[in-house]
Amino acid sequence: MSFEGTRPSKRARPDEDSGGTQSLEDVVQDTEFWLEDGNIVLIAGKTAFKIYRGLLAAQSLVFSDMLSTARSDAEQLYDGCPVVRLSDSPLDLRYLLRALIPKTSISIYLSHDEKRYTFDQLFALTTLGHKYQMDVVERQAVSCLKLLFTDDFEQWLKDNVPYDTINANGIGAVQLARLTNNPGMLPAALYLCSLEPGVLAYGWTRADGTVERLEPKDLERCINGYGVLREETSTVLAQIFQFASNWRCSNPDYDYCKECLAKFHTLASAYSERHTLLHSWEDMYDEWMQSNHVTICTPCKEALREREREQHRAIWRRLPKIYGLPVPDGWEAA
Repeated sequence: MSFEGTRPSKRARPDEDSGGTQSLEDVVQDTEFWLEDGNIVLIAGKTAFKIYRGLLAAQSLVFSDMLSTARSDAEQLYDGCPVVRLSDSPLDLRYLLRALIPKTSISIYLSHDEKRYTFDQLFALTTLGHKYQMDVVERQAVSCLKLLFTDDFEQWLKDNVPYDTINANGIGAVQLARLTNNPGMLPAALYLCSLEPGVLAYGWTRADGTVERLEPKDLERCINGYGVLREETSTVLAQIFQFASNWRCSNPDYDYCKECLAKFHTLASAYSERHTLLHSWEDMYDEWMQSNHVTICTPCKEALREREREQHRAIWRRLPKIYGLPVPDGWEAA
């Protein structure tokens, strides 16, 4: 399935090669991937990786063609092996080689307790897997990413992402969604993008120094979408925290829970600039209750939790429209 939209921006690569024979004097051997019995040397930037020609060729037609034409004259030998220069960053190539020549598990898609990969690593695996037509690498990396940048509301609520999401970045996810033709990732990715105005303005700086930016059309979507969500904040908070007589409050002092909910509403309104409509307020009001040694009855808390979930689901259903996107196949109808 194809979908319309902007394409990923051309990424600025430090020290990108311009072709032709270049000196090997400044090249340094990679400390992690320098296999003494390797038979091909890949050079990314000024870093040399000595690995197995056959392993790469078997997993990528692009590498197979590239390696088959590697020149073997003396000028292009390094440590006795033919040299192939790549325009990728050394860090990205190292991430790829860790997946292809692992020291432990060969799988990218790991269990909940094995958060071995970072978002930056998965970004590299996806882009290089796509570039070099390594379908298994690309597919598994995207499968991991889809657990956070999901098209499923129930999945959005879960915490079972098998990679470190601390530095997960919406800009990178938007680019990967467009690169791999996965429009279902875009609403959540654009939503997360719009929560970081500073990153939107200056771009996302990756571990290798590369700066990724959104295309102007996607930047416009983020700004407009965030504006819509901000306008709806007060209405949504009122819907969540307004006390209802049909909650079957079990507190003998009927007004006690009602007053607590009013306090929650005040707190949420005060913190709304630092909060997001698709994330739960439960930690906020639980912390307030603990610090003030108060609590609401169980029926009221369950009703509050359910009402918040209903409001989140309603926003989720409209997320593609809020961000000016076609509704992806499989997205829950508004």
